[in-house]
Amino acid sequence: MPVAFGDYVAYVYQKIGPDVRDWLTLNEPTVVLALGYVAGQWPPAHKDIKSLEKPAATMVRAHARAYHVLHDLAAQAGKTVRVGIAHHIRVVQPYRRWNPLDWEATKIEDELFNWSILDAVETGVLDMHVPFMLDVHDMIPEARGTEDFYGINYYTRDFVELAPFSTLKVDRPVPPDVPVTDVGWEIYPQGLHDVIVSVSARHGKKPIIITENGIADARDAQRGKFLVDHLKALHQAIAEGYPVEGYCYWSLMDNFEWADGFAPRFGLYEVDYKSQERRARPSARLYSKIAADNALPDEPASP
Repeated sequence: MPVAFGDYVAYVYQKIGPDVRDWLTLNEPTVVLALGYVAGQWPPAHKDIKSLEKPAATMVRAHARAYHVLHDLAAQAGKTVRVGIAHHIRVVQPYRRWNPLDWEATKIEDELFNWSILDAVETGVLDMHVPFMLDVHDMIPEARGTEDFYGINYYTRDFVELAPFSTLKVDRPVPPDVPVTDVGWEIYPQGLHDVIVSVSARHGKKPIIITENGIADARDAQRGKFLVDHLKALHQAIAEGYPVEGYCYWSLMDNFEWADGFAPRFGLYEVDYKSQERRARPSARLYSKIAADNALPDEPASP
């Protein structure tokens, strides 16, 4: 698979390479792994955490192959490129701060979901560990240092609670009285700042692009405030010296959202799926003004 992926990447580069500087080889690899091999919600619908090792290692090798192919082809053409991955990173915290088992479960989830792939493409070592279930330590030297910038997809915070009468299963409860999106994710703007700090602290201050950040909000009741509050958190990180180069709202239009189908509405533009008509939501006009003015409103947008 890594060889075939490298051939595909070479084909794509030959078609559009001269016009592209920044490349993302993989989008949210740990989400694909978690939902495809642990939760069983996406293909291949496995529900066995022990099956993670091979696909995770293959993803790292495929990225490494693509990285070297892109740099080699660009050098042959007298060009320079930057290559990275869009990592889905969540703030992860224990639900019961007094419970040491919740702390341990939180640490395991944080390392496995947020850092396993990111660490592997920095160090050339894939480490994935869950007590009694998974113990991976794969040397992948060709992957070492194969990330020129960090792509970060940020959406929410997870609280982790060890399920009752279980030493293995964890729940992710949402606390009462917190604002949530249409898909039940907590709205936690400070987390965008915090993940930027965490990534930079772990592997150094490489360029950062927020490759996804957005909200499922069919009525567009919360999106304006969501945008302003998250951009404020982003501005805080920039003011502190973190090298954030770009921000991409997810998404321009309502879209097919994998196992959730067309139900979640993430778009700045509403899509009528029957007629295919696109209509700008009020949040689209707000975002346009922010971009045109290069400034945030004085007051947060009201719902």
